[in-house]
Amino acid sequence: MKPLSVAANLPELGEISTWAGLVAPAGTPPAIVELIQRDVAAVAEDPEVGAKLRDFGIVAMSSTPSEFDRYYRSELDRWSKVFRDSGITLE
Repeated sequence: MKPLSVAANLPELGEISTWAGLVAPAGTPPAIVELIQRDVAAVAEDPEVGAKLRDFGIVAMSSTPSEFDRYYRSELDRWSKVFRDSGITLE
């Protein structure tokens, strides 16, 4: 199967995927964030959970809060540029 960006004739967009992440309110104590991250990672690594998610085409991954923050910000920057450059507006 072709990557979505190639199929859409937009290879300059690179890899396109959907993703989801958990966030906490600003000011949440780091210890609480780390506790939640560890628990979510443990669930994501459970083979039974992984098998059920794969049945829906989902690949569970986890990262540290700082890794997720970097990824989120890079995606925000990337897609903001795509919208600006294309003239797409949200209504």
